[in-house]
Amino acid sequence: MSYEGKVLVAHPNLDSPFFKKSVIFVYEDIERQGSQGIILNKPSKFPVKNIFNSKGYEVDYSEFVHRGGPINEKAVSLFHSGEWTSANTYPVGNYSLSSDEFMIEKMSTGNVPLCWRVVGGVCGWGPGQLQAEVEGSLPHTRNKNWLTIPTTDRILFEYDGDEQWVQALNLASQQMVDLYF
Repeated sequence: MSYEGKVLVAHPNLDSPFFKKSVIFVYEDIERQGSQGIILNKPSKFPVKNIFNSKGYEVDYSEFVHRGGPINEKAVSLFHSGEWTSANTYPVGNYSLSSDEFMIEKMSTGNVPLCWRVVGGVCGWGPGQLQAEVEGSLPHTRNKNWLTIPTTDRILFEYDGDEQWVQALNLASQQMVDLYF
């Protein structure tokens, strides 16, 4: 099963300091190479406008850069709705991930996606590791660390922080109820 384009919701029992109460969009899942995703609900204290200011652009964005994962945390990417593109855009279903200087220039002129979130860093799993963590199988874990839900603009962009995790967890719970009753 491929997890590409799906949302991972940290299981309530997941006790990892970095991943506890995380909501992750999986943008790549290749059987022999592994998986990559970005955490969407861990805002940092670093304002998005500071990125633009450092490039010489004055903008009025009030959003904060999100901690996308523990790998390459200084690499900035834009997770966004799929109608918008930049010079280096990687589409995944109805969403995309962009990472280039042109996205900063475009956004500084007001040319922005309908929905977006700036992230620094990514999450990564080795081949078979993500599936093992979802299913709770050895050698990676004995516990089911992740629940999966389909992507929706509401879950991905309308909430943030712990509230986003709670809303995603509620959706996962409702799916389980609908499946069995």
